[in-house]
Amino acid sequence: MVTEFVAETHKAKFGPRFKKDRKAVQSVVDQLTQDVKEKLSLELKENGKITIDVPEVGDGKVELTSGTKSTPHEFPA
Repeated sequence: MVTEFVAETHKAKFGPRFKKDRKAVQSVVDQLTQDVKEKLSLELKENGKITIDVPEVGDGKVELTSGTKSTPHEFPA
């Protein structure tokens, strides 16, 4: 089995918060490596929020809260 972290966003909360920047934020989240997703998942669980770099948005930093989650999924090897 291979464990892969998949970032999931709740569109009802995600869309209104990021409005026109939604696609840029989602693109960065989708491109994160498995190692980074795993580290951010642990940080999110521990602190209730994480900060990621999104150069196209404001000051380049975006804070995501526990309304966004990264969960492990197991796949056959």
